[in-house]
Amino acid sequence: MAPLIVMLSDFGHDDPYVGIMKGVILTLAPETRFVDLCHRVCAGDVLQGALQLRSAVPIFPDGTTFLAVVDPGVGGDRRPIAVRSNRFHFVGPDNGLLSLALANETVETVVHLTDSRFHLAQVSQTFHGRDLFAPVAAHLSLGVPISEMGPAITDHKKLRLPEPDCHDGQITGVILGIDSFGNLSTNIPRSLIPTDQTVSVRIAGLTLSGLSTAYSDVQPGKLLALIGSQETVEIACRNGSAQDKLGVDRGQTVTLSWTDGQ
Repeated sequence: MAPLIVMLSDFGHDDPYVGIMKGVILTLAPETRFVDLCHRVCAGDVLQGALQLRSAVPIFPDGTTFLAVVDPGVGGDRRPIAVRSNRFHFVGPDNGLLSLALANETVETVVHLTDSRFHLAQVSQTFHGRDLFAPVAAHLSLGVPISEMGPAITDHKKLRLPEPDCHDGQITGVILGIDSFGNLSTNIPRSLIPTDQTVSVRIAGLTLSGLSTAYSDVQPGKLLALIGSQETVEIACRNGSAQDKLGVDRGQTVTLSWTDGQ
């Protein structure tokens, strides 16, 4: 089957950068199939990109190569890396962008991409996506062993997400991600929430009673809390933006509490 490369970046769609990277890949691997996961990561927002990548990786077929470029340190001392897990390859900067997805994978090797044979002849200090990451992704998708591309490393950068705090009948977490609908995703997983209690959710001075099962449980324009597609607590506004309605951003505290439901 033709190689599959999944791309994520903060390049947007107003500039030619994504198309240029695809051109590099197609020159090396003409049969490549592409999935554009997202190219509207906020500029330089490594955490947002890492969260989006983590959410998508498990649904792709074995053998997929993930090419992720959110790289505010391009041209500096951050390393370019590639990773082989038991299912996939990953290519990107060593700034934590890949780390959340890798935490759910069986990582077999991580290499520092030092072998210029797998880069373009001239490597710009401002566009490693074109000159380094894209050709490496193409070569990996064609079966070139990752071990040929540079030395193995064990100290690749890992993002550390805040852990929810659980005590005295409540869970305190934070908003980690905000999507284009203004939905607020938290770091509070379903697994921590008691199933035999009545839960309330407090955010920005507002208390929401209970966890809804779907957006349609409330009237248009109303806020609700529910378990989102990533199996964590989410705050949403039906037919609207919870972010706009609450005036909050990432890092905002969210508290779940409960009383005996009997």
